[in-house]
Amino acid sequence: MSRRSRLALILGGSMLALILLLCIAAILVARSAWFHEQVRERIVAEAEKATGGRVEIGSFDFQWETLTARVNDFAIHGTEPAGSPPLLRVRSITVALKIVSMLERVVDVRSIAVDQPQARLIVSADGTTNVPQPKAPRASSKTPLETILDLAIGRFSVQNGTLEVNSKRMPWSAAGENLRAQVVYNRLPPSYRGDISAQPLHFRVSNTLPVDLDAAVSLTIEKNKFTISSARLQTAHSSVELSGAVQNFSSPQSLFQYNARLSLDEVLRTLRFRARPQGMVLIGGSASVRDFGHYLLTGNMHMGPLSFGQGNLQVRNVRAESA
Repeated sequence: MSRRSRLALILGGSMLALILLLCIAAILVARSAWFHEQVRERIVAEAEKATGGRVEIGSFDFQWETLTARVNDFAIHGTEPAGSPPLLRVRSITVALKIVSMLERVVDVRSIAVDQPQARLIVSADGTTNVPQPKAPRASSKTPLETILDLAIGRFSVQNGTLEVNSKRMPWSAAGENLRAQVVYNRLPPSYRGDISAQPLHFRVSNTLPVDLDAAVSLTIEKNKFTISSARLQTAHSSVELSGAVQNFSSPQSLFQYNARLSLDEVLRTLRFRARPQGMVLIGGSASVRDFGHYLLTGNMHMGPLSFGQGNLQVRNVRAESA
C-alpha cells in the first residue's frame, strides 16, 4: 500500500471515528438533565409567546430510540384570578415524531396523545373570558386553522378529559367527563377527520335546570369548511341528531339537518314544571344560519300518543302534527 493510500485510509478512519464520537456525545448530551431542562425552558418560552398566558411544565423527557417526547404536568394560566384553577391543565402530552429527511431537516408528527386535560373557561358579565391574548402578533398570514392543517399530525387522541364552562353573563355551566378524541390527518385534500365524545356531559342552566347527556360528534375540518357528518346528543329518554356544514369562515354560512326525539316528561321535569304529560315529540327539518339576525328554521313536528291530566280530568292517546 502506498504512503498516499495509507494516509487517506488513516484520515478516513479518523473522520469516521470523530463522527461516531460526536454522535455518541450528542446522544449523551440529549439524555442529560441539562439538555432536558434547556428544552423544558424553551417549550415554556415558546408556549407563553404563542398563548400570552403563563405556562408551567413539570418535566420533559425524550426517548431517542422511538423519537418520542413527553411533557408532564403542563398548565396554561389565563386571566383568571390568582389562586384559581388554570385555563388548561394536562397531566401528560406525548408526541411521536418521524424523520422524513435528515438533510432537509423535515420531521413529521406521527401522533399526539393528550392524557387527562382539564379546561376551565370563565365568561364575565361583559363578555370577556380568561383566554389570554398572544404576546406577539402572528407573523404568518395563515389562519390558525391553516396552521393546524400544516402540522399534518398523523393521529391525535385525548383521553379522560374534563371541561368546565362558567358564565356570569347568562348563568350556566357545563362539565364533560371521559372526553375522547381520535383525529386523523389527510394530505389530499389537507384536512382533519375525527370523532369526539364526552360521556357524560353535565349541563346546567341557572341552578335549577341540570341536564346530563352523552355527546358524540364525527367531523371533518378543512381550510375553509367545517363539516359535521353526524352528531348525537342523548339523555336517558331523549335524543337529538344533527349533520351539516359551516363554510367560509370569514363570513360563515351554515346549513344543518336535524332530528329530535324528545320525552315530554323528561323535558318538563328538567324545566321544573308541575304538570307531567307523558309521550314523545318528534321534530325534524333543516336550519340555515348566517348570523343571529339572519336564520331560517323549518321542519315538521309529530306528537303522540300523549297523555296528561289534572285531578280527575285525564286525557289519553292524543296525537298532533304541525309544519
